[in-house]
This record gives sequence, C-alpha cells and structure tokens, in this order.
Amino acid sequence: MSGNGAGAERTGAANEWRGEREAVLRAAQAMHRDGLVVETSGNVSARVSDGARGLIAITASGVPYPTMTLDDVVVVEHDGEPVLGDALPSTELLCHAAVYRARPDVDAVMHTHSTYASALAVAGIPIPPLID
Repeated sequence: MSGNGAGAERTGAANEWRGEREAVLRAAQAMHRDGLVVETSGNVSARVSDGARGLIAITASGVPYPTMTLDDVVVVEHDGEPVLGDALPSTELLCHAAVYRARPDVDAVMHTHSTYASALAVAGIPIPPLID
C-alpha cells in the first residue's frame, strides 16, 4: 500500500467517522466469514455524513480480509480524493460512487465474489434477482 498523507490532514475526523468505518469493517469481515469473498476480492463502502459534502468510507485495495483493520477503511471524496487514511481505496471506488450518485436512497454497497455465483457466471448460467 502506498501512503497518501491524508491521515495527517484530518486527525479529528478519525473519531468523527469512526462509526461508519467500523460498520464497513464489520461488513467486510462478515463477507469473508460467510464465504462471499476470498483473500482480497470484493469490497464494501458506506456513505459518510459530512454536511453537504458527499464522502465514502471504503475498504482499501489489496488488503486480505483476515488481516483487515480499521486503518484499512479509508474516507474519500467521490472522485477518489483522500480525506482520511493512508491506504489506497478499493479499485472499484468509482463504481461505488456511481451507485451513490444514481441512488440517493442507498447508504452502503457490498461487492462480493462468492464461489457459487462465480461458478455460475463462468458456466453462463444466470442468477435471477431476488427482491425482498
């Protein structure tokens, strides 16, 4: 991971956004525990409240889920500009940001690579959507 120095800019923000970052970390750990991802595949993000400014808390790129810590959940602008944390955000950040822009009612995004869904995709078998 390469540092970007954003952590030094907003030291008070670490506590301000701790709840959102912890929720992202818990979701990422649950994804791994439940077999929805392996090693570093997939990612999780959540909206972060900061007035009118739209921020995203997102898992870092290339960090294995079994060793992920709160420091591996970074806060960034929708364009990827770092706000808090020294890790690089997930390479899927722009996809997460597009969901948040298109759907103001969405507060979190989870991108998985479950073994069974991946196997069906490789076999060309569609998975019907389930709406609860």
